[in-house]
Amino acid sequence: MTLRGVLPNLAVLIEDQSSGTQLVQDISRENTSGMPNPIGVLPEGDKITRMSAQSAKIEAGQVYLLKQAPWLGDLQAELLQFPHGRHDDQVDSIAQFLNWIEGRRGNGWTVQEFLL
Repeated sequence: MTLRGVLPNLAVLIEDQSSGTQLVQDISRENTSGMPNPIGVLPEGDKITRMSAQSAKIEAGQVYLLKQAPWLGDLQAELLQFPHGRHDDQVDSIAQFLNWIEGRRGNGWTVQEFLL
């Protein structure tokens, strides 16, 4: 079974700037794994502006995280330290995903609950 068979609406988003543009092209050209081809996303504004536009969704409880995951502590620390923390790539990817998914409502995208 492929990942596509388990998660039929799976999308892989890659920032379509600098090395990301080449990465989108390389993966699309060499993809034989059954994984969906990546979607290049052009970011709008800076990281702080992007997260500010999405923070209401998080504050309203519309963003769900696993209760237990090996990466959860690092992600929470990064979110709570933003924009003054040392790292911000996960925060930025969350903001870009929330912006991207907002434009796809009604197009078959749903939140799926997984029992892990």
